Amino acid sequence: MDRFGRYYDCRRRIPRNDKRRRTIMTLAQKVFHYPDADKVVLTTFSGHYTSRDIQVEMDRYISLLRPLELKGKKVGLLVPAIPSYAALVLAINELGGTIIPLSWQFRKEDLSAVLQFLDPHVVFSINTHNGFPFAEVMEAWAIGSGKETLLYTSDDCKEWKSKAIAGAERALEQDKIDFICCSSGSTGTPKGMVVGIHAFDFSFQLLKDFNELKPTDVVFLNAPPNSVFGIASLLTGIRSGVRIVFPDNFELPRMITLMQETACNKVVSTPSIFKAIYTFGQSLNPDVFKKIEFVGLTGEMMTEDYVKQFELMQQCKFVGQYGSSELGGAMLCDLRQQLEFTVYDGVQYKVKEDELLLKSPAAFSGYYQNPQLTEQCFDEEGWFYTGDLVRLNEKNKLEFIGRKKELIKKGGQQVIPGEVEKVLSQHAGVKQAVVIGAPHPVFGEQIVAFVVPQDDLSTDDLYAFCRAKIAGYKVPDRIVAIAEIPVAQGKVDKITLRTMVAKQ
Repeated sequence: MDRFGRYYDCRRRIPRNDKRRRTIMTLAQKVFHYPDADKVVLTTFSGHYTSRDIQVEMDRYISLLRPLELKGKKVGLLVPAIPSYAALVLAINELGGTIIPLSWQFRKEDLSAVLQFLDPHVVFSINTHNGFPFAEVMEAWAIGSGKETLLYTSDDCKEWKSKAIAGAERALEQDKIDFICCSSGSTGTPKGMVVGIHAFDFSFQLLKDFNELKPTDVVFLNAPPNSVFGIASLLTGIRSGVRIVFPDNFELPRMITLMQETACNKVVSTPSIFKAIYTFGQSLNPDVFKKIEFVGLTGEMMTEDYVKQFELMQQCKFVGQYGSSELGGAMLCDLRQQLEFTVYDGVQYKVKEDELLLKSPAAFSGYYQNPQLTEQCFDEEGWFYTGDLVRLNEKNKLEFIGRKKELIKKGGQQVIPGEVEKVLSQHAGVKQAVVIGAPHPVFGEQIVAFVVPQDDLSTDDLYAFCRAKIAGYKVPDRIVAIAEIPVAQGKVDKITLRTMVAKQ
């Protein structure tokens, strides 16, 4: 961003609304690239879909939304059904709207915070999913905002009912924004990553190369559909003519069955989720894993002996993939060899005071309405500070030695300690709360909360309190009550807290 708040293309530092920018095709024009429109490219729990099916559904949504004149308007999507979600993403982009993908792991507190921050003009929401009344929360937010909002709600993400909420007119975005993908900031305040579809040009080829994709592949994809990685992976599959098997929900028995029925030969997932799938399925249906040729893993740090646990997959290739929501994919390594990463062609890197800095054509454009944070993450030459500590070995490859940031990476999901601390502190029985990440053999890291209680405090009540307010993956795995929080040099002594966890 510049000081006027305009979004820059981080590769060229040219404002997005500058006439020097090249004309960009719509996302649909990029995605519907494979010549055989009748080839199945997507399978979910609900069925099988060709490129033509998705295109027809996209056209239906274009007809529905065209009268709304979406240019400058933001559209929130909480749509668990992957075919409908993909069609909506493409339709909204075709009409010039801004897409805000929303996670169905959100609960009232985090969902309301994201909605309040991003202020969408239009929202598509499932009525209820996994027992949570999303549409009810959406409507309460819309009414409480006092602004004009159009809500589309559905039981099945196919047939939608519209409801107009009266209020003041919402301001239009002055700059062209394609996506705002939301995560949490370091203080628990949401931050939105502005992503232009130009970033997908590079990601399409990178993901194809990372996963060694060919049209005959059947790829089991387990990634949050609301994430940049999830969106890019799904669209890369459609564009490449690959069959993507994308479960609509996390149900291990059905996932194993779906992998068997579709004869998956590749998997793209996080290390912890794939371990859970394998652990559950190895006795249920071992043949599923014997047929897998390739596993691409991203989102968490792994140990060198990670692949040794998959005895049914001795001939399978395991590839570790490094990237971030802000930069896209960047590096990969052969997990059967030493944990050393090779930087992908087209991505630039350098190491400054042990921290990894990157430049990529897939870079995001900045943080929404937060020029200060954008400037903190990029230097004047456009290098992005990843927060990851690395060393360059004698083979000119990168090895990770730790993380500069305090971000907790649990099961491929990012959790900000400050957000969880804020929720814990809202409980009447909590005087003070500090949250840290600690090593976990399955999920990479676990969330440990230290709380100073007011009086008698039931940890069971505190777990339930958190589950009602934030996404399940953010709920602490362990809650430890202590008399006081240790302090060193006027700050919370997290080294002492981590030592306490290690001793327990």
